Amino acid sequence: MQKGLVVDLDGTLLSTNTFTQFIIQSTIAMIYTFKWEKVWLLIQVIIKRKLRQVTHEQMKFKILQITNDLFSEQEILQFAQKLSKKKNNNVIKVITDYKKQGYITCLSTAAPFIYAKKIQEIFNIDLICATPSPINNLSWKENVKEEKCNNTIKLLNSNNIGLNIFITDHYDDIPLLEISKEKNILISPSKKTLNKLNTKSIKYSVLQ
Repeated sequence: MQKGLVVDLDGTLLSTNTFTQFIIQSTIAMIYTFKWEKVWLLIQVIIKRKLRQVTHEQMKFKILQITNDLFSEQEILQFAQKLSKKKNNNVIKVITDYKKQGYITCLSTAAPFIYAKKIQEIFNIDLICATPSPINNLSWKENVKEEKCNNTIKLLNSNNIGLNIFITDHYDDIPLLEISKEKNILISPSKKTLNKLNTKSIKYSVLQ
């Protein structure tokens, strides 16, 4: 079994909320192409989320439906390249160092696959586990928390790779952090994240 390093995206590999940026980019694109009905649908679902009438997962599902086929491959690549400028150089160095030691790398994120795949390619990461684009209402789930953990381990196992190093910034990843491994690396963690991990006696090191 090969050694593996798994890295989170938002707040870890990149110092930004990529889905928020995707919503902004989508809104601009819809306005420029006069897709007013889609703009209104997007505003409605965001308002419903603000009012707690829908969950974050339900909001993401609806937004991915609304923005389906909105961008060309080239436009998605340009968006990913723009996001990549927000990279955390310390995280990039850790990934590069472990790759030199023969570790297989995996980007695991709640972000949509549609642009996360481009980010994976930009940073030359070997594998990706991300939130899929919704085709229908059946079995779609956001790649987060336990779902992210299960999907990541399944992907690693199918490629005969172990989970040896895990890099994240957030307590949402406790299911992956709890798995026994060589090292957990936290990126600029909040006090809430540190408290939650300490309560569970999860070992980690901190990197800014």
